[in-house]
Amino acid sequence: MVRDMNVDTLWPILQLLSQVQEPILKEECGKFVSKNPSLVLKHANFPNVDWNIVNMIVELDWLDVPEIEILRAVEKWAEHQCLKVNDLPDRDNKRSAIGPVILSKLRFLAVSREEFVKGAAFSTTSDKGLLTLEESYAILMNLTVPVSYPMPDGISGDGNSRMLAKLRCIRKIQATSSLSLFTPGGFRSPRPTVFDSSFNNTLDQVVALASPSQTTNFGSKNFSLDIKVDHPIVLYGIQVPTLLSATGAKPFANEYDESFVVTVLDVFGTPISRTVFSGKISYGSVIDISLKESIILQKNASYKVQVYTSNVYFLSKKLHSKEDCPPVKFTFTDAITVDTLEPSSPLFRDVGFVTQLIYSVWA
Repeated sequence: MVRDMNVDTLWPILQLLSQVQEPILKEECGKFVSKNPSLVLKHANFPNVDWNIVNMIVELDWLDVPEIEILRAVEKWAEHQCLKVNDLPDRDNKRSAIGPVILSKLRFLAVSREEFVKGAAFSTTSDKGLLTLEESYAILMNLTVPVSYPMPDGISGDGNSRMLAKLRCIRKIQATSSLSLFTPGGFRSPRPTVFDSSFNNTLDQVVALASPSQTTNFGSKNFSLDIKVDHPIVLYGIQVPTLLSATGAKPFANEYDESFVVTVLDVFGTPISRTVFSGKISYGSVIDISLKESIILQKNASYKVQVYTSNVYFLSKKLHSKEDCPPVKFTFTDAITVDTLEPSSPLFRDVGFVTQLIYSVWA
């Protein structure tokens, strides 16, 4: 069941979990929901799940959605429970459906003041929301000035977002660039548009050419990166360089068409995520590719990220095989496949195409 779990097969598994409360299955379902919260909370089947499942979800410390989406999903679930028993879905009945246990785990202090007023606070004109006027006043006071007013009984004082902070593992260059022709100031227009504060120290040295050079002999459309971590992480995406400049008929073009297919394989070589990006991208820049589904990389397990491109990229840069981003230590192995060579030796190691990982630390 765990191996075949997806957003369509999840629901009978959750129904079984509600009945048996098997701990391993509960853990695996929790991981799936944590990785795909929007798909689960907005699914047409969510309003039909048992109370136990809603309680399991609001217990999770990490859900990669804003808290306001969790509040809306729980309220929608409560409305459906009222209608199932022919009760009016008013505030009191919805609150009775969810009960004090679930209510105490909702993090009203983790939403913005505007979101709270518009989406969760007590309203005199409708029965939207789950809170009384007094509870709404206390929460709004604490959203404005923390710890300025006593929190009501049964309402959580936890203002921590369930969304984990997104970090970047920036891979450093292994050796000084031998392509002296392409200096940091030598980008063609437009200048790089996607970078962070460390761009000048790292990514401006990653050169991707559209044709061979004296130091870049092998081009490819097929790149891979093996990743191993000593602490679990959630992988959201990768960053790769774009072609340095245009060649051929349009040597001064600013953008070009590209399609990236990014596949993540687990320790058994089984694809667990596939993302397709197509569009125009700028020359002499970098691009973030967000995975369609975030992936949890477990400790000391080897995962592979494969990147297929529609254009040929000639690379000459070797990136470090280890990066220390406390509390996570990353170990990398780069490889490219060159289709024009003999099948007996198609791989070239240590030539890096994936320059950054976008991730969060997983508890």
